[in-house]
Amino acid sequence: MDNSKSDIIQKIKEILMKKAEGFSYQEVIEEYQTDEKSEKKVAKQMVFPSFEEADNKKKHVKEKKEKLQLTKKKITTLFQPPDLAAIKMLLDMFITDSKSDLEKMSNEELMSLKDELIEKLKEIK
Repeated sequence: MDNSKSDIIQKIKEILMKKAEGFSYQEVIEEYQTDEKSEKKVAKQMVFPSFEEADNKKKHVKEKKEKLQLTKKKITTLFQPPDLAAIKMLLDMFITDSKSDLEKMSNEELMSLKDELIEKLKEIK
């Protein structure tokens, strides 16, 4: 259970990172026409790069006993800008993880960490 729980948490972090960075995806618009009538049916589908399984199971327009022909297909690449809520969630997760690590440390470990950080700051100057 712990392994699957950590896998789920890792997957959630990856999704949050992708949303926080922004990503591009494809929008597919397909226009169908029946043989008998000139009535057109339009199907719109979003294709996200990480959802290959959903791409394999494409949804098709279904009509009662009428055969549809694809007349137009338009593929547009769009960009989803970075999401501030996802960035905030990642920062909160990072700060919580850091706090829990510090809370588990003994006083001696905290003092040695403090000394290491002071030495690193002196090297930077």
